[in-house]
Amino acid sequence: MILVEMTKAPASVMGWVARARKAPVVLTIKGRPVAAVTPLDGGDWERLVVSCHPAFRSILEQSRERCRAGQGISTEEMRRRLKRRRAAAAAAAAGPSSRRSAPHPARRSRPSKRR
Repeated sequence: MILVEMTKAPASVMGWVARARKAPVVLTIKGRPVAAVTPLDGGDWERLVVSCHPAFRSILEQSRERCRAGQGISTEEMRRRLKRRRAAAAAAAAGPSSRRSAPHPARRSRPSKRR
């Protein structure tokens, strides 16, 4: 990782992009990190967009508030609930009956014509 003090930074963004190909570049002001330039690989772009979206951030903050107020659930309870949901979904996918339907009548094969 490269740390760069903004007062000593060149103005060219392309220079930072070129450096970021080798290692993430962290820009600082008075020694405190304020921004990072890093390559976006694979799903990184999607994660970045979602994590910065105001609606997503609002959902996270609401969730944190509920947990602080004691309204959250434990990880173990969440796992139990997910296990029950998955079991119910698997049972629903299996259908109301597990009996097999009668096989289709076999088709007669025609003799091949040989020359």
